[in-house]
Amino acid sequence: MPHPSTPRRFAAAAVLAACASAASAAPYATTYTGVLANSAPDGFDTVVAGQPYSVTLVFDNGGSTLVNQTWESSNLRCVLWRFNTAQNVVYAQDLQASPPTGATGAVSTDAGGALDGMFSEVYAQNVASSAYSASGFSPALGEVRWFINGANALLFSEGRRVDSNPAGVPTAYTAWSAPVPFTGDCAAPPPATPTQPTAVPTLGHAALALMAALLGALGWGARRRRA
Repeated sequence: MPHPSTPRRFAAAAVLAACASAASAAPYATTYTGVLANSAPDGFDTVVAGQPYSVTLVFDNGGSTLVNQTWESSNLRCVLWRFNTAQNVVYAQDLQASPPTGATGAVSTDAGGALDGMFSEVYAQNVASSAYSASGFSPALGEVRWFINGANALLFSEGRRVDSNPAGVPTAYTAWSAPVPFTGDCAAPPPATPTQPTAVPTLGHAALALMAALLGALGWGARRRRA
């Protein structure tokens, strides 16, 4: 006859196994880095031509290793666009809460964990402002479109766009970084708070009068000593 505590032990073991599995699952990220092009007169004032940009795709298939993995469109978790050397213009979209409009292909790795496959296209259209976070754009973003397909401009909003040189984000897997564990947030950082100038203490009328009297007394004393 089974011991009365046996079912409880099995249940506890199942819970621990599930927790261990969840804890071991890890999102990974791969990044492409390119160069910004001149988008005038339709560019954003704060996006600087000639400076670098990066786009990062974050994905999670529930696995905890890079060896022989495949991440499909349903495994996409986040896209992060960072513009300028200072990365001070940022667009972030949670792709689980607001999936891309389209994604073709998959990200994959080989037996050594090296990247050997990449989406041939990922793009999003008509992304409402409630579905993303952004900082540093001037003018501010409205509804957004963005593209990773080797042809289109990078990002569009309210008649403005961000271009690259060469045009478009390449989708050859050799152009992207090796996947690495991702531990950050899928959110744009808040705008930097301008440094407030330190107030310099000033003297009131009474203090100025007292200082003048003291200086006058010191000067009178000095004249008496010379006499």
